[in-house]
Amino acid sequence: METPTPPSEPLITTRTLASRRGAGMALVNTHRRLRLLYGPGYGVEITAREGESGGTRVVVTIPFQKIGVDQ
Repeated sequence: METPTPPSEPLITTRTLASRRGAGMALVNTHRRLRLLYGPGYGVEITAREGESGGTRVVVTIPFQKIGVDQ
């Protein structure tokens, strides 16, 4: 569920995660693998929301592939 509050700047970027040793490496690896597989328009983005509602938004961008279904 998402509130209408617009997200602030990205909370965690690949550069931020990559600079920490051991912390968040799974997110960095996932982001890098998605970019290698699908290109620079894909990956993981984590954004913090400010204000009363707060929260964190995680967006994983991957291409949509329609699989044929026999009718």
